[in-house]
Amino acid sequence: MDIRIVKPTGALVRGSPTAEGVNNIVGVAHYGDLLRGATLSKGWWALAGSRFVLAAEAVSAGPGANPLGARGRAAPRYQPLSQRDPRWKDQLLGNTTVPTVTIGDYGCLLTCFTMLINSALVNPLTPDQVNNLRKGNGGYLPVGAYGGYAARFNVDDETAGAVKIGWFSERYEQVAPDDVVARLVRHLQDGQPAILEVDFFPSDSTDPAFPPQPGRQMHFVLAIPDGASPSSITVIDPWDGQTRSITPRFGKTLPLAVVRAVLYENWADIQPQPLPPGQPAPQPAPAPRLPAPILARDIGLGVHVLNVGRSAQQAYDLGCRWFTIMDSPDVAAELVRKGATVLYRRSLPNYLVTPDQYMAAIGPLIPGAWYLGVNEGDSIGDGVNDIRKRAAFDVAVARLIQARSGGRAKYIGGGFATGTPDITNPAICAALRDGYSAAYNEGLLLFNLHTYVGAKEGARSLFAEDGVTWWARRWEFLFTRCGFDPRVRGIVSAESGLDNDGGFIHHNYTPSEFSAFARRWREVQARPVMIDNRDTLVAAGRVPRSDFVGRWNSPYLGGTFYQLTPQGTQAWARFNLTPYLNVLRDEIWPLKPDPAGTVWA
Repeated sequence: MDIRIVKPTGALVRGSPTAEGVNNIVGVAHYGDLLRGATLSKGWWALAGSRFVLAAEAVSAGPGANPLGARGRAAPRYQPLSQRDPRWKDQLLGNTTVPTVTIGDYGCLLTCFTMLINSALVNPLTPDQVNNLRKGNGGYLPVGAYGGYAARFNVDDETAGAVKIGWFSERYEQVAPDDVVARLVRHLQDGQPAILEVDFFPSDSTDPAFPPQPGRQMHFVLAIPDGASPSSITVIDPWDGQTRSITPRFGKTLPLAVVRAVLYENWADIQPQPLPPGQPAPQPAPAPRLPAPILARDIGLGVHVLNVGRSAQQAYDLGCRWFTIMDSPDVAAELVRKGATVLYRRSLPNYLVTPDQYMAAIGPLIPGAWYLGVNEGDSIGDGVNDIRKRAAFDVAVARLIQARSGGRAKYIGGGFATGTPDITNPAICAALRDGYSAAYNEGLLLFNLHTYVGAKEGARSLFAEDGVTWWARRWEFLFTRCGFDPRVRGIVSAESGLDNDGGFIHHNYTPSEFSAFARRWREVQARPVMIDNRDTLVAAGRVPRSDFVGRWNSPYLGGTFYQLTPQGTQAWARFNLTPYLNVLRDEIWPLKPDPAGTVWA
């Protein structure tokens, strides 16, 4: 049956009626939304694809045809397509200029995307149409980076958010781990699709048409829910458009056949639908809708400039609109006048000054500027008592700046170094809650956490999903453990990037590697915050429950990579961003939509 959400603040949609933790939240449905195909069981509405909504948060909307005319269960959801169809096989793939790189020869992933996208559309697209769409929306890397036809895996833009990445694996050169294969099978059995990388000429092949070759010959197929089992799964092969078992064509066993797995959540069956004609809206009146989703392009990304005004002007001329400026108030004022977001920092003594001393040090206030206070541990530490003193200072200064600027300048509290404070300590969480949450929640101050990552690769890198919350998104704990309101967007990073005895230049980042890092950083910071009060400290009763349960837009505003000074300058030379200015100019700062994705083929 169809159900309609009646909880005024909206309902959380979960992946299990019993599992705990924020990872169990797979989405949110707004008040008044219609969800299709629900059954009531043991206090939960069960939806397609193993999704669940609490019984009390929705009511039966009665049977009804889908007003948008989406396909029903009777029709195959995933219509096979072949990359070698004569209608599109000769079109160049992505942004390439190489005449041999065509959809027919290299468009397996594009064709999988097309079949996946069409599962959420009433009017299906063809691979050439999707190819053109993705060239316009940032779906391919530019020419010069992987040939211009490496593609992001996200299909959010083409499906209006109806199909999203749920999880992706590593790339396995030999055999996929059993737990990865089991996760893939469960996902398919739940009715959800996946795109799989396979070996076009598998090393254990006995098929003379596809003789074995050493290494992995990259090819992609669309895995569909039909008949998934621990021994085999069904795929649509875009090479010929045929539906077949993945084994033995791409490997004698599933672990041998799966090179990489990208699992998608297809919401087409439970997308919110308008009321059927003549059906009255539920009462009470609908609550306000959440703002539009925060996308990667909405996250500010700029540069931290040390005392050299010409570097800031150069970055501005190249398109930068986010800056941290040190000790150059005239430069800060000029950038603010031009419309840039400027975090201004004044060097302070190695002890905590008084609020009045701080105000005297920064001089006349610049309308529109955001003022940074304490930097890392330069003036005071990050223990419990230090945080309380630090917070008292920050709140006092914020009130002075608000009063003296008439609200036209802002103050940024916090300023903690990467990896601090110790949010695993309930006493630290209490100090942050008591000292900062009220001031942050009322909009009196913004909050600064430095968000460096500590390695190019491995557990402390930006690309290790398990470490993202501990490094790049450490600010998330302010909302899950410390009483901060996620509806207030006020988190910034005056310093971010890579810090391991040096920055990107010290670790020999190529332009394409730097570009991938910057895009990934933006995407990570743009992710929503999900609060369900099942955080380990909350569940154990060691910190109070949050009053803000739900799935919220990212409260992160932006940050600046450290640091930009003229080439050859000795100060902090191992962090100098000058070699990457062209990448920032061409791929990060242009006023056009940025790719939302971060996983590239």
